[in-house]
Amino acid sequence: MKIWSVNTNQKDFGELGAKIFLEQNRVITWNGNNIEAINKGDLILAFNRNKSIVAVGYAVSDILNYEDTPNPPSGSYEQWINVDWIWKDSNLDNPIMLIDIDIDWSPIPTIVNMTKAINLEKLLEEIGKRKYKENK
Repeated sequence: MKIWSVNTNQKDFGELGAKIFLEQNRVITWNGNNIEAINKGDLILAFNRNKSIVAVGYAVSDILNYEDTPNPPSGSYEQWINVDWIWKDSNLDNPIMLIDIDIDWSPIPTIVNMTKAINLEKLLEEIGKRKYKENK
């Protein structure tokens, strides 16, 4: 299993991009963004521009695109992978800040392999804190 950061702010969608990721249970990119490196079972971190993680989940599909859907729109270069989010910050008001998990780094590319950079124990601790707060 690898761990991938996928930027939700592609094409300057800002918070709308993050909301689409969370509501549609997928990560979306455009051709040429290295999405083919992600495999089923890999851990996905939905990264937002304010140095935060707004969702964590597992890739549960191969790469899909509009050619795989009925009546595909012409000229679209979108590709996506369906994700089973184990935690998501649905209102974008309690993200996991990278500093919370001892990372002082802001990925600029759309997709970044974070396998060696992430401390899973700290990440799970932060997810647990947020889930506890949501259930209070």
